Amino acid sequence: MPLRLLLTPQAEEDLFEIWLFIAADNPAAADQLIADVEKGWSHLAEFPLSGEARTDLAPGIRRQVTRRHQTLYKIEDDAILIMRVLAPKGKPVDKEASEV
Repeated sequence: MPLRLLLTPQAEEDLFEIWLFIAADNPAAADQLIADVEKGWSHLAEFPLSGEARTDLAPGIRRQVTRRHQTLYKIEDDAILIMRVLAPKGKPVDKEASEV
């Protein structure tokens, strides 16, 4: 049975900022990126350990990359907690992973 997906307010803000940045030039591409990221999250719900362990960032943190965008998450009892969604390095909406 797939785990539930929960997003922190920061992850929701990250995703919205990424969408806004891309949509300024191409709204359809922004929509497609969000759909791809969410599809990746569905995979995580089925296979939560498929993401790379990133205990160097914080205990229990894992990372999934979708089209160069990183999702940082934790596995909880019955849910995947999406902590952050980071744009590719060097982009204006890039966030510090240390803010997990």
